[in-house]
Parts: sequence; structure tokens; C-alpha cells
Amino acid sequence: MFREFVAWIMEAKKKFIIIWNQNAITYKEIFPLIKCNKIWLWNWFHAGNAYFRIDWKSASDYANWVYDGKTWLVKFRNCCRFTNLDHGRRHQPLSLMTMSDNIKFSKHKEIKWIGYKKIW
Repeated sequence: MFREFVAWIMEAKKKFIIIWNQNAITYKEIFPLIKCNKIWLWNWFHAGNAYFRIDWKSASDYANWVYDGKTWLVKFRNCCRFTNLDHGRRHQPLSLMTMSDNIKFSKHKEIKWIGYKKIW
């Protein structure tokens, strides 16, 4: 229902923050909105993990390695925030590595020795 919800909220021209699976970036209805700068991603959760507090009664619904009984927190992977609210990090330039830095810091030995093969 994520796609329908985003379409509905965009049509209403409301401001929003939605926590959802980051795979939604690839949805055919969502990617064009990101590409046209109508929605964007907020800061990712630390190390890709989102923690949510649950009621202790629902603890049995989760595996032991996901649920922490002391804090009542459940860990979810691959979560991100979709938003149309302006935030500071959105306008910071993205620092990219040059090709020489990429080869220099590569963990693959063959890349360090021969570089990348050009296909064309």
C-alpha cells in the first residue's frame, strides 16, 4: 500500500516523512518522484539499522537476535526515510572519489595492479 499512500499524499500536496524499506527507491512509481526532486531520502539510519520499541506482548513475534528483551527494541534492516521536507544535508555536495583514488584504495589486488577494464 506504500505506492498508493505516496500517490495519495502527493496529490494532497502534504509534507511528510515516511519510514519504509529502502527497496521502495526502485518502485516504478517512486523513482520518478526522486528523480524529479519531488521527494528525497532523509539521513539513513545508523548503519542501516532502525530500532523500534514494541509492546512486550508482541516479543514472541520476533527472533531472539532481532529483539532485545532489556530495551524492548526490535531491529529492522534496510529502513530509510522518504520525505518532501527540506533538511540541511540535502543540499550538501556529495564527495566522490576520483578514479585514481578508487584504484588506490581498492581492496581488490587486481584492480590495484591493472585498473579497470574499459568496455568501449
